[in-house]
Amino acid sequence: MPAAPPTSIRVLRDAGVIEVAWAEAPPARLPFHFVRCLCPCAGCIDEISGERTLNPADVPPDVTPVKLGFSDR
Repeated sequence: MPAAPPTSIRVLRDAGVIEVAWAEAPPARLPFHFVRCLCPCAGCIDEISGERTLNPADVPPDVTPVKLGFSDR
């Protein structure tokens, strides 16, 4: 069974986190760098092999979101 979608997603710039809330769980606060390094989009994961193409060492430690959206993965 697929996981329920979050009830809210907020960017908390001052804290450097994305806060994700679900109906029956406390909100999770995920650091920007952590979220960027785990991006599942086709630009970060090879669609054929499934291997990660984004090198976390290449992501600046002070990365911040410019746009927030959903991927098909």
